[in-house]
Amino acid sequence: MSVAAGRRRGRVARHALLIASAGATASSAVVSALPLVIADSLVRERQWSEATLLGGISAGMLLSVAAAPLGAFLIARVGLRRTIASVLCVLLGMLLLSAVDLQPRQLALVWALGIGASGCIGPMVVGSVVTAERYPQHCATASGLFLSCALAAPMLALPLSAVLIESLGRVAVISTMAVVVVAAISCAAVFIPDRCRSAQVGNAALASRRSVAASARDGNFWLLLVLTCVCGVTSTGLVGNHLISICRVEGLSASSGAGAVAASGIAAVIGGLAFGAAADRLSGMRLLAAYYFGRAVLLLWLPLSSFSLRELSEFAVLYGLDSAATMPALVRIGLDRFGRLQIGGVMSILAVAHHGAAAATTFAVAAAGPQYYPLAFAAGGVLCLVAGLLLVVRPQWISQHLCLARLQQPAIDAVDLAGNGADRRPPSCRAVRRLDRP
Repeated sequence: MSVAAGRRRGRVARHALLIASAGATASSAVVSALPLVIADSLVRERQWSEATLLGGISAGMLLSVAAAPLGAFLIARVGLRRTIASVLCVLLGMLLLSAVDLQPRQLALVWALGIGASGCIGPMVVGSVVTAERYPQHCATASGLFLSCALAAPMLALPLSAVLIESLGRVAVISTMAVVVVAAISCAAVFIPDRCRSAQVGNAALASRRSVAASARDGNFWLLLVLTCVCGVTSTGLVGNHLISICRVEGLSASSGAGAVAASGIAAVIGGLAFGAAADRLSGMRLLAAYYFGRAVLLLWLPLSSFSLRELSEFAVLYGLDSAATMPALVRIGLDRFGRLQIGGVMSILAVAHHGAAAATTFAVAAAGPQYYPLAFAAGGVLCLVAGLLLVVRPQWISQHLCLARLQQPAIDAVDLAGNGADRRPPSCRAVRRLDRP
């Protein structure tokens, strides 16, 4: 086989891995959100307790947050293919049990375990690992693809599932989703390679276990952690969970708020891809600063607007473009700073921080009451201003440490899995090493 043919085959294998893993992440996101539609159907048909069913879903969401570091460890220990296949099998079991006549509490427990397991293969965990290993030069673009798939798939599947449940019944929809999950498992088995040697697996698992302790001594990690918490507070915590409520307080219909959230989600898909490509070509710190300043302007402007349909649509589209821009830039910066072996563990901790901050914000704003919604959005705008200022004040110090830290990564982090010795670090870091040579 010629060198050119081998390179083409390698590119096809990388693209197949990316598509299979992104499809698995999207399937997991759809299946973990499907209980919301099934619960509504059961409450309408059988008058089951909505609090019991939603309690199981809420518990599953909390478990999924805690499962992110577990997913990073499993990927490093047993491999990506086995981890994805195992989680998808758990979700398949959840679907099959949802079609059986269980008691409300039993069904809530099944949903809690299934949704919790889905956190092991979330876009921040799987996306960072796959893109760091296979697309180190374009990791932000590929991470934007993972995020876009995880956002778009539930938005397209859940409304369709609600319509199909009304016309065909709950069992037909569950059966269809089970077929989708089986297809995702098959694609993972075929296209996700399991070629990691034992030494590589051991080094990866050891790096995953040490990443948290090592990162705790790094000021860059704490800065990224603060930025991720601010993102969780101002994205899911405020806009994602309370935009419909603030529209109701202002006298708008529920459809207006739901339409704004849907438009924001669609724009987020476009923003994740577009700004991911930008993060691979421009300075990640400067882009993050621009994103947070833009989000601050939008959050400060919304409570002062007249909440007309035009202004609400403009806010939804602009905010959607901005909300999905942070993860690709964070992955780009995290890969440059912590390396391929540690990026999974670092991003799993950031995922926990993001979802935890969003959950705490959702509860705090709901407990405060509708009269504090404008103040909450204004406070979110101030937080974004502070985050942007942190990035403006410290970028030079951070940039000086990014490449120096990458030079200290193990030799396995500088070569691809095929063992051909290709330097897979960003060009800027390779340039630093060349300058250091005598």
